[in-house]
Amino acid sequence: MPFKKGNKLGVKFQKGNTIGKQTRFKSRGSKFINSNGYVVIYKPKHPFSNKSGCILEHRLVMEKQLGRYLTSKERVHHRNAIKTDNRIKNLELVGNPHLGKVECPFCHKNFLIR
Repeated sequence: MPFKKGNKLGVKFQKGNTIGKQTRFKSRGSKFINSNGYVVIYKPKHPFSNKSGCILEHRLVMEKQLGRYLTSKERVHHRNAIKTDNRIKNLELVGNPHLGKVECPFCHKNFLIR
């Protein structure tokens, strides 16, 4: 698998065949960066994968650490605000106590909980 140009973290990405806006992946576990800047993995058998069979990598990393699936109300926040840095020490599980803007105590970035 080739490395994505400018990838400082050493994450391998596999190219898929693009048809319109849909990407057909060559194998399970293929990675790419979506339009929002997050690393997405093709896992069609995961119970919370989207209709394309993909799931966000930071959610998978947190699920593996906790040993359970995340609920739809649980969010995973990147402490250093780098969306491709999915090391467990950079991830924080955020509940959904209320809706609206929340400030991260580490990077002081505001984000919206819907």
